[in-house]
Amino acid sequence: PGGGSVLSYFDLAARFPKDRPFYALQAPGLDGLMPPLRSVEDMAAAYVKAIRERFPQGPYHLAGHSFGASVAFEMARQLEAAGSGPVGALILLDHLAPDVARGMIDHEPTDVEALDFMAHQIGAHFGVPFALPVADLESRTPEERLQLFLERARDAGIAPPGADVAMIAGLVAVYQANLHALLNYRPGSLRGGLTLVRTSGVAAETTADPSAGWAALAAGGVAVVDAEGDHNSMLRPPFVDRLAARLGDLLDAADSP
Repeated sequence: PGGGSVLSYFDLAARFPKDRPFYALQAPGLDGLMPPLRSVEDMAAAYVKAIRERFPQGPYHLAGHSFGASVAFEMARQLEAAGSGPVGALILLDHLAPDVARGMIDHEPTDVEALDFMAHQIGAHFGVPFALPVADLESRTPEERLQLFLERARDAGIAPPGADVAMIAGLVAVYQANLHALLNYRPGSLRGGLTLVRTSGVAAETTADPSAGWAALAAGGVAVVDAEGDHNSMLRPPFVDRLAARLGDLLDAADSP
């Protein structure tokens, strides 16, 4: 998703049947050493390459949550263009089509805004209060901001072993790169169809178009499935149990002749 980490998919993957492998693709750059990719097309190409190295033949079931849905969509487009056989299921979790999303984002995030966003997202994932007052961040140097973020994460008990300032810098850089990529993504059309799994928040934002703009991009049509929870909690207990079951049904249907 926007933060680049695969951690948010942990609960969903754990609930998939043992005979249905679940692979997650993490954004380069989270280690703070590699530069992040800054276009959806480049991300999709890198992930398709990784998938095909492990599994040369499709069909490939693809899914993504939030920003990851745009990447999954572009991966499906690139696989179609390469003539790599049927894509399989394409499932987009709670994400507006890029043209619609751009209308709701008025600028690329500053370093302070990125740290503030990451704190809220990480706290929401772990279900603990974790917020950094913007005033505290703005009064510090860039290095001090990263150190403060790390110290607060340790105090909250959610910093992984070995976490350092470079890792926090990587989180910020990847998030900023992903927002840059989304704002500059102009997707072409997909010959196949897709499924949009949406929470009530996305439904409320797109009352005039239940497909959240995806119908204009998918020639094969858009099936809309409502999910419980909000944008973050849909991937956590108790809502993730029903989401995993529903996704399993969608994949079984896609596998049926």
